Amino acid sequence: MDKRLLIILIVLGVVIFLVGVGVGVISQKQSPSNTNQVNNSQTNNDAGLVNLAKILKSTPINSIGVFGTVTNISGKAITVESKNDSVKVKVANDAKIFNFVQTTVAGKTTSSQKAGVFGDIKVGSNVSMGAKITADNTLEVSSVVIFPVVQK
Repeated sequence: MDKRLLIILIVLGVVIFLVGVGVGVISQKQSPSNTNQVNNSQTNNDAGLVNLAKILKSTPINSIGVFGTVTNISGKAITVESKNDSVKVKVANDAKIFNFVQTTVAGKTTSSQKAGVFGDIKVGSNVSMGAKITADNTLEVSSVVIFPVVQK
């Protein structure tokens, strides 16, 4: 009697599973409007990305991190290079600038951070910058961290 009950439960479970799959397939075929919107938006490159962002209700991020070595300074414009790629940024007048300073006492090296000024940034400095993309598609830096130059 236990074997018969087990077989009935297995058959009933298979039937319920098949009914669920059928209902899912039918409901997907009846409401293709969202998938059409996504598929149509992907075919129009730039316009498609904008439409896709609207469909997903997301907001584009207008900030970027810039990491590398300073290769040129011209006024408030700085060129930073990393792995054979370079980017030119403009440091905002109110940008926060910090220096990491390493000191060694009795063989123990410690790092500390201190406030800096724009003049602390030199060609060859290793930097990490927080920048935002402006309306004219340039990068404006709001924070700079200057790391110690590693001696090779």
